[in-house]
Amino acid sequence: MRGLLLVAARSMVMYAFLLLVMRLAGKRELGQVSPFDFVVVVLIGELAAIPLQDHRIPLLEGFVPIGTIIFAQVVTAYLSLWSNRFRAWISGRPTVLISGGTIDVEALRRHRFNVSDLLSKLRQQGAYNVADVEFAILEDTGHLSVILKSQRRPVTPADLKLSTGYEGLPFTLILDGRVDYHALAAAGLDYTWLLQRLQEKGFQKPREVLLATLETDGQTHFYPRAPRSSPR
Repeated sequence: MRGLLLVAARSMVMYAFLLLVMRLAGKRELGQVSPFDFVVVVLIGELAAIPLQDHRIPLLEGFVPIGTIIFAQVVTAYLSLWSNRFRAWISGRPTVLISGGTIDVEALRRHRFNVSDLLSKLRQQGAYNVADVEFAILEDTGHLSVILKSQRRPVTPADLKLSTGYEGLPFTLILDGRVDYHALAAAGLDYTWLLQRLQEKGFQKPREVLLATLETDGQTHFYPRAPRSSPR
């Protein structure tokens, strides 16, 4: 029993440490994984597993190499900001696979990208015909950016010369029954105003609300925790 508790305690310590180092590494590690970032994530996983599998190994022997890798990653990220050549060497450069509806076969071969992969990624971006694509760019993260020809793009209000009002991000006032006081303050509102709106919508307390949002035009939407026909 004592051994199991020790393993659990070591696991929690390592878990907290990994959360810290991933926060230091930045959001890019999770959102845009380049080949270098992928190597960092794999190494961290392997190094974290070693002291967890063998309790005879001090946790410090896991912290030091992980901290060293994260330090190297942060330094590399700053060097990439200062030098385009260094960034291209580490992460690579975007490559144009389609230009003017014509597939660059040599670019496909260079990146070991077959036509089936290309068509699949085009469909994921809403492009079902290569002839409709003006540019398809393979980013350094492996994501395919697609720019449709002007005749194939969805019509926008600007195309129709229609004026539209400002549409910003809504404020999340209540999330899972908890009031976001920072969002209230950012919207120039207070808790008294929120309670009044809750009562108008038929709620007594914030914990009865799953989600409450405030649009930039002043409209509010309240989604109840208990099943109802529609948001209020």
